Amino acid sequence: MILILKNQHTALLMKKTCLNILIVDDATLVVQRLFEILNEISCVQNLSKANSYNEAVEFLNNQPPDIILLDIQLPGKNGIELLTYIREKHP
Repeated sequence: MILILKNQHTALLMKKTCLNILIVDDATLVVQRLFEILNEISCVQNLSKANSYNEAVEFLNNQPPDIILLDIQLPGKNGIELLTYIREKHP
């Protein structure tokens, strides 16, 4: 799993009181456990999930999160391809 946190926004994120997090993973148990853990953190405002490359792209285009937890092996295109998309379209 890859944690994506854009360097230029790190200081801004540290000042935010609430964070929006997107989990991109097709493993249901992993997503459930991450939701349980992250829901216990007071600064997490919104948790969302995407099970595939296409779901993640759709989500990113509509509601860009502050932090993305990204699995490398996804159905269809993989997490590395999604990372490339994120860097190109959401710098």
